[in-house]
Amino acid sequence: MKNKILASIAALLALGVSAYAQDYSYGSESTVYVPAPTSTNVSSPYTTTYTPASNTVSSVGNSNSFNGKAFRFGGRFFLGYSDFWNVDDTYDNMYDPDHKRMANPYDEMFGFNFGLGFVSNMRINSFFSIMPEIVFAYTDYSVILDSYYYRGYGIVDLEQSFSMFNLDIDPVFRLMPVDFFYLEAGARLSINLYADETLSIKDYNGKTVDSGSRSWKTCNSFFPGLILGFGFSWDGLRHRNDLGLRFVLDFTSLEDAYVYYFDKQENSHTFKSTVRRFEIQLVLNRWYF
Repeated sequence: MKNKILASIAALLALGVSAYAQDYSYGSESTVYVPAPTSTNVSSPYTTTYTPASNTVSSVGNSNSFNGKAFRFGGRFFLGYSDFWNVDDTYDNMYDPDHKRMANPYDEMFGFNFGLGFVSNMRINSFFSIMPEIVFAYTDYSVILDSYYYRGYGIVDLEQSFSMFNLDIDPVFRLMPVDFFYLEAGARLSINLYADETLSIKDYNGKTVDSGSRSWKTCNSFFPGLILGFGFSWDGLRHRNDLGLRFVLDFTSLEDAYVYYFDKQENSHTFKSTVRRFEIQLVLNRWYF
């Protein structure tokens, strides 16, 4: 009787091991089978297939690369220096009889600008991409016309400034020979939204004592130009970033008007202004997706 019981137990163990081996597979197979859930309603075997992690690494290894995405969108900030080119030689003969000085306004005028906007990147292939940009930009030029005594404030400066608020629409092409370095070339289509001219009296601390402004009506309304630049890209704080340097050259004169002036003999003259802008910008892009 005891032998029959032992034989029955051995048979049950053998049957259990056989069933266990059928439900689970081992070894270095690339497919893992999950046992079917216990249910009286399931009439067919239930299996779910998983792909081992070692087979997926190569497919996502470059997902964080700038060139690994067909489209990116981000924010843009720039800070720049603005100056002038194509200044007519006639400006060197201008004289200001009120302040008894030569009055070329572009010799000593200093300009700066900054802007905020949006930028996108549409990849053509692993090296080239198109970057449409929309940026709101503010530019300010200023020059000290004269210094004199002003009652109650001592010696003050008479400052003239020109301010511009523009919308820049920039189609730019980017070349990335490597993932962390890029070259850029394109056009800047700058639309003048508002411009004014201001005369200010400032004390020795730079505080404005008095000022008055008027619309800069002779400022042009559209400035097509050329963009050239380069920069570097890196990953940081869970986003892709660009830091670059740009050179921007306008092809349209700053003012659309005739300039009236006096020479040193106080004879009146007039000529068509041809002064154009150029800018050097430090650009920061932050790509959000």
